[in-house]
Amino acid sequence: VVITKSSESSTLPAANVIDDQMTKVWRTGTSTAAEYVSFDLGASTAATAAIIHAHTILVGDSAIIVKGSTDNFSASNVTVATFAWSAGTMLITFTSVAYRYLRIAFTKASSGEKRDIGRILIGTYTYIDELPDYDGWEEAKDERSETLTTAAGQTYSELRTSGRRATARISKMAQADKDAIWAMRDSMQTVNPWFFQVDQSGPSDMTVLWYVK
Repeated sequence: VVITKSSESSTLPAANVIDDQMTKVWRTGTSTAAEYVSFDLGASTAATAAIIHAHTILVGDSAIIVKGSTDNFSASNVTVATFAWSAGTMLITFTSVAYRYLRIAFTKASSGEKRDIGRILIGTYTYIDELPDYDGWEEAKDERSETLTTAAGQTYSELRTSGRRATARISKMAQADKDAIWAMRDSMQTVNPWFFQVDQSGPSDMTVLWYVK
């Protein structure tokens, strides 16, 4: 993915919106009120949803939109959807589109102000007719310590921080959708973020950010 932007801080570039580390954000500059970040996906790619997560966009800002283009926003510049502002995670779904170039754009109340965006996700979503199995939630420690042996034959443990490992059974999700999630993991060979919203009619700040690894 090739990212272009309207402006950025020298220490917090736009590339951070797809970085694995959640502490990294894109911080806009102060040269323009009209801000955007564009994604060249390399080929026409389907999308039915967009998410802006961990942001400081204010209610006084305007025109928070998803755009698509076939020629890097030269002659082709289509407004796909407009977000409803929220202080928390902003999520919008729309009729399926397919573009090589996708863009999130918004207009700040003043060009001299800065805004942060932690993550942007644009892609497809799956709607499940019934809620997940709440009694199927399990959480355990992911033990990362390692047992080693010295040249003299003595064993010792190298202690590492244990992380949380959570699993949930979602019986109503089609197996093809589950397979697609694991295929994403296998193809990227890294930690990949995705969002899970239990109640589609609930507030967007109840959308949960998960990591598949």
